[in-house]
Amino acid sequence: MPIIKLPPQFRADHKTDIANLHTALTSLNLTIDAKALAEKKIDTTTTEAIKEVQKKFDLPPNGTLDEKTLSAVNISVHDNHVTANKYRTANLHSLFEKLKIDISPEEKNKRVARSDTRKAIEKFQTEEGLPADGRLSEDVLEKMHNRIIKDKFYAAPKNQRGILHTTLQK
Repeated sequence: MPIIKLPPQFRADHKTDIANLHTALTSLNLTIDAKALAEKKIDTTTTEAIKEVQKKFDLPPNGTLDEKTLSAVNISVHDNHVTANKYRTANLHSLFEKLKIDISPEEKNKRVARSDTRKAIEKFQTEEGLPADGRLSEDVLEKMHNRIIKDKFYAAPKNQRGILHTTLQK
């Protein structure tokens, strides 16, 4: 199942955008009224769910869908998509191993994302100069992959491979 990603130019009058919003909010275990889901309309339950997301991200809980709120929903959906699934969580833990960031053996063995995984995400975010909130957004995951690739292919400029590497970086 692909991850739902809400566009920054959300249109409240388009049923497709509203249906995607409802799908995103229900994937975050927020309740949306069945009538609103069927009619693809934004009602009070949708607004309350949006306010809950805004509270989690320290945004003003007004229920409006501005760019920051849409970004918060997208980050929450991506984080939930990765950390709620044991296989994706195990893959995340293997990324942390490659980055030499420690996670408790209990979380690794159970393949769950709890406090140690959140702390590892925060540690990586601080190392990369990102806001350290412990949430796994697409950008954070992409930066993790990029850093692993960079570390894997890094070679000191002493040998031929290192000289080629530094030349290609220029």
